[in-house]
Amino acid sequence: KHCCGTCHGKLIEIEVPGSSTSAAASSKSSFGYTPKKKREATGFSLFVKQHSKEVRSNLLQQRQRSSSSGTVKVTQPEVMKECGRLWKEYKHKNSDNTTIRASEEIVGSKIDEIGRSLNKEVDAIGRQLFDLSMG
Repeated sequence: KHCCGTCHGKLIEIEVPGSSTSAAASSKSSFGYTPKKKREATGFSLFVKQHSKEVRSNLLQQRQRSSSSGTVKVTQPEVMKECGRLWKEYKHKNSDNTTIRASEEIVGSKIDEIGRSLNKEVDAIGRQLFDLSMG
């Protein structure tokens, strides 16, 4: 019934280190099992957690206005699709602001750099004029 996709050999069930039925569940390190590290929540997952109820209610209100029947359902995939669209807008707006701020900083630093080089040139010309007037 179950076979290898490459050689079509019979598959044999073995104990998986770290599984609850395994005898090694209490001594996970004996099989070299390291538990999965818990990852931090992503910006999108936090955004969905914060906005999904609001998005669902907004979609429900839109559907009720456009539909003549009394019962209207909003499915989870529809909510996730709308959350994805809103996240994309949110990221675009924030990335534009970040880009603008970064470009302003770059322009500001370039202006400072140009100002410093001009000051050096003016100082050099001033020294040359002083040397000419003294010599």
